[in-house]
Amino acid sequence: MQTVVLLHPLYLLLIPLYLLVVWLLKRYYRRVEFSNLKMLKRALQKSFDSSKVLRLFIVASIAFALATPALEQTHKEKSKEGYDISLLLDASNSMREDNRFSMAKAIIADFIQKRSNDNIALTLFANYAYVASPLTHERESLKKMLQFIKLGVAGSRETALYEALFLGANLFKKSSRKNRVMILLTDGINTVKGVTLKTALNRIKEANIRVYTIALGDRGDYNKAVLEEIAKSSGGKFFEALTPQELELIYSEIDKLESAKIEGKSIHSYRYYIHYPLAVALLLMLLYASLYRGSYEKFSYGAALLLIAFALYKPTTTTHSLKSAQSGEFTIALDISYAMEAKDIYPNRLEFAKAKILKLLKHLKGQKVALYAYAKRPFLVTPATNDYDRLAYLVEHLEPIGIKRESSNIVALLKAVSSNESARGLLLFSSTDAQNFEREKHFLAKTPLQVVIYAVATPKGDIVKVDGKILKEGNHIRIFRLHSDIENLATISEGDYFLFSLGDDVGKVLDAIDMHASTTSVTRGERELFAAPMLLALFLFLFAVLKRR
Repeated sequence: MQTVVLLHPLYLLLIPLYLLVVWLLKRYYRRVEFSNLKMLKRALQKSFDSSKVLRLFIVASIAFALATPALEQTHKEKSKEGYDISLLLDASNSMREDNRFSMAKAIIADFIQKRSNDNIALTLFANYAYVASPLTHERESLKKMLQFIKLGVAGSRETALYEALFLGANLFKKSSRKNRVMILLTDGINTVKGVTLKTALNRIKEANIRVYTIALGDRGDYNKAVLEEIAKSSGGKFFEALTPQELELIYSEIDKLESAKIEGKSIHSYRYYIHYPLAVALLLMLLYASLYRGSYEKFSYGAALLLIAFALYKPTTTTHSLKSAQSGEFTIALDISYAMEAKDIYPNRLEFAKAKILKLLKHLKGQKVALYAYAKRPFLVTPATNDYDRLAYLVEHLEPIGIKRESSNIVALLKAVSSNESARGLLLFSSTDAQNFEREKHFLAKTPLQVVIYAVATPKGDIVKVDGKILKEGNHIRIFRLHSDIENLATISEGDYFLFSLGDDVGKVLDAIDMHASTTSVTRGERELFAAPMLLALFLFLFAVLKRR
């Protein structure tokens, strides 16, 4: 919408003010300058003084320019009310049938793409419930993570449905939004004892969450009555999907149900047209100067002309600040093998490493970070993201459950990380329990990946207990020690090596990662300054013409 407006119309009062001043001065001139009033009256009756009209038009032009004529453009944001949405996805073995899991992931990814104003969380459940991502606004990272998630990430044989509901509801603890939604997709019934349905429903009610339940697959595989109760008790709705097409329609319907429109903010932009009246004022002043030479004070008049010309240049002031930021992307990998349970570092190696990563995240300024956990094989916890709250949550709640932890396969980790071409740096938190690193050295010699190693172990080492039993290697008790040969991995990759420290070494670790610092100029605000020279020009013009009179 476009409208012609005067942004400062009060400046138009300068015109009647000018006329008032001229009238008052005229009376003063009559009283002081002339002794024969009759002669003056006859002179005024006989001739018309065009200079008065010209002066009035000059003042009117400057006043109109000061009133700031502009074309106002109004843009209204078409926005939707923001939601916090927790997605719960069944990842048990039964989801393998008819390719249900892959189909569900694709439809959920499309749903995430549509929810541009929402924070979205993702929880997977099978033998146990597992938070793949807390609430985040980063849709692309969440969609990319969905691609990597495979069946078995949370076990395979059981269905911890009630536990998933309870855990999914807990993700809203820090939520400040009123609109809270949970969408549960399952093809089975709860088979895990622990959290009861009543406990889960009470938690959902406390958090004021509306739950939509979706049953996928053949009728009889799921408990329809339970899913209906979950939805009805929370003010949600129950759906059944027998085909991929039906599932896609269900998510589309939920998208419509939870998309309440709100009034968007109006954004006003202006295109100034002060140059037109200013140009008229400048031309009239030049005309006046040529027609009535000697009737004005030259210095003040010339200064007024220069100021009008300067105002036509549209002077502005802009505040800039320099902002230094790190560009690029790197990966943090955390060893979660049994070796990290050793207590030669308090409280144990794993908890110490997690605490160090959490401190590191607080020092980051815009860099994107991918997070891996690795033991016998690597696991992508999250693709590259600069949502540091989300990263901190994932690190803090990272639990090595349901995976093989007998050893740490660094070669597999290096291959997984190097497959991402945009990530050139790897910060590796390792227990260093391998006897040699020949395979790792051979791989790093052929790849541009830079590895910074943070060794979380001591030369003395420690034993590790699993289920109350000391881990053994054959008949001998296994001691998990620091192997200094791992330092060569950093050397080969032109990285750096750090031995764990109880002090604050986070800054040094970050400096060791190859991230290019860039300085950018940030515009804070812009202010038009044309009013000041125009006001001064008007004053000098009036002074020049009225003083001589």
